[in-house]
Amino acid sequence: MQTVLLSVIVLIMVCTVLYVCKSVVIPLIFAFLLSYLVSPVLTLLKRLKIPAPLGVLIIVLLLLGTTYLFGAFMYQRVSAFVAESPKYQDKFMQIAESVTSRWAIDTSSFSEINWVKEITPRVMSMTGSFVGFMSKVALVMFFLIFMLLEQGGLKRRLALALEKKQAGVISEAVTSITGQIGRYLKIKLMVSMVTGVLVWLLLTVLGVDFAATWGVLAFFLNFIPNIGSIMSTVPPIFVAFVEHYPKPLPVILAAVGLLLIQLVMGNIIEPKLQGKGLNLSPVVILFSLVFWGWLWGIPGMLLSVPIASSIKIACENIDALKPVAIFMGGSGD
Repeated sequence: MQTVLLSVIVLIMVCTVLYVCKSVVIPLIFAFLLSYLVSPVLTLLKRLKIPAPLGVLIIVLLLLGTTYLFGAFMYQRVSAFVAESPKYQDKFMQIAESVTSRWAIDTSSFSEINWVKEITPRVMSMTGSFVGFMSKVALVMFFLIFMLLEQGGLKRRLALALEKKQAGVISEAVTSITGQIGRYLKIKLMVSMVTGVLVWLLLTVLGVDFAATWGVLAFFLNFIPNIGSIMSTVPPIFVAFVEHYPKPLPVILAAVGLLLIQLVMGNIIEPKLQGKGLNLSPVVILFSLVFWGWLWGIPGMLLSVPIASSIKIACENIDALKPVAIFMGGSGD
């Protein structure tokens, strides 16, 4: 009984620390995951005889520049969408009145709701300020610099601190863990990028407003399991409906096309590339999504599956924790 109570107390304390320190812990985790994505670039620069500190500086400057341009683009697009929202509200109310008038439904109370006034502050509060966004990015880059400079240091310290056999076993496990995490993140990033590009191309061809914005939204929300695809599909379908009403064909094509993209990329392409080794149980995915979303909000939802996958990979490479990895798996294979 005491062990159970102590475990509960420790869990509550850990959750409290993670919540209170989320402004530091979240950028740290993003930097940790990002280090696996850019480490091949650093290795390539080292092969080109570029010193490690200079290579890290080049990578960080490129990431900062890319993030700045991307952040400025997205903030401008979100602001433009918010500015255009009154037009969509007026047209949507006209559609609602024309539809409900056929059945003599009273829409007076419905029309009194100012959707723009309700939604706009929430959208802008979610995006925050551009300066605040860049300050968080700068903190991620700060952590990333030290993580990249530290690459290779662990193996040297293990060789000095432990016997050769023990150091070799631990080093092999660490290499396997980092390799699998890096592979998972690269495939996930590639699939998300392809998904975003396909969404952008489809909506551009169909003439749906803010096609690039919906493509970027699909890219980010692809990291959120299950509900991410729904969250990225509903807004563009709604915009297509309001924009093209009463023409049904563009709306049908947008809905079918978006659903096919999410179905093929999420249920066929990505599982085939990832293989069964990284397959997670739907219960684990749901629990991770709910827990990290409750603890850290949207950033936690974005990190939920990478965190769960990293934990499963680590457990697979530690003999004592292999049963945990089996229970986290999506099948009994």
